[in-house]
Amino acid sequence: MFAKNSRTRPLLFLILVTVLIVTTAVAFIAFDAEYRTDKFILSLVALLFAECLIFGYPIYLSSSSNIANSPRLPLGLGMYSMLVLYGAGAVLLALIAMTPISFAWLGILHLIMFATVVIFLSIWKIASGELHTISISEDESRRFIIDFRRRVTLLCELPNLPEEIKVALNKLREVAQYAVSESKPSSANIELKIIELLTQLNEKLTEVLSLGKSTDSDVIDDGVLQLVGQLTHSFKERELVLREQ
Repeated sequence: MFAKNSRTRPLLFLILVTVLIVTTAVAFIAFDAEYRTDKFILSLVALLFAECLIFGYPIYLSSSSNIANSPRLPLGLGMYSMLVLYGAGAVLLALIAMTPISFAWLGILHLIMFATVVIFLSIWKIASGELHTISISEDESRRFIIDFRRRVTLLCELPNLPEEIKVALNKLREVAQYAVSESKPSSANIELKIIELLTQLNEKLTEVLSLGKSTDSDVIDDGVLQLVGQLTHSFKERELVLREQ
């Protein structure tokens, strides 16, 4: 329901319009003109408003972002439950409106319910924004390690590499796999060094593949293994820097 999808929003909007039309039609058919008092109008408007919230909230989420894998999902589900409860409250007050309760008291009860929803919506908006900011920050802190793992995996999958280099690259990939994911300002310099070494490694591997079995390839192979060793050592330095924090 909360996933961003080009087909989801029109479908939810169609359901919303259908529900609003059916609710209005049923209300006017079920109650004769003499019973369509101020309390009837208030109750009907409250029901229609509750339905707009219940069906409009998923429409808002489906058009704004993909929340399915977001840390905001529990908040979204909690707020949706609150809106469903508001709808149930609107139905309950519609039934109460059929009793001798005065219009003033009925209006006060609706205002209390409405104020409660506004408060919860405000809290959700603030908390959702904070979680979104935290999520972006966490994604940024993991960008280095995610990119490094991706690039090393691509290097490991290069065809026709000497066996010794394949083994070394797989060990480097394993080191990166178990490395600390989050970067910190203190690790920026060592990570920059790692990126530079990885770029050099990529260039060396390109040379290895282009030379094939020529006499110069052994020299380049040694250069590749040296770079892999430096990368592994640099990752250990990064771990020490991050664990000292």
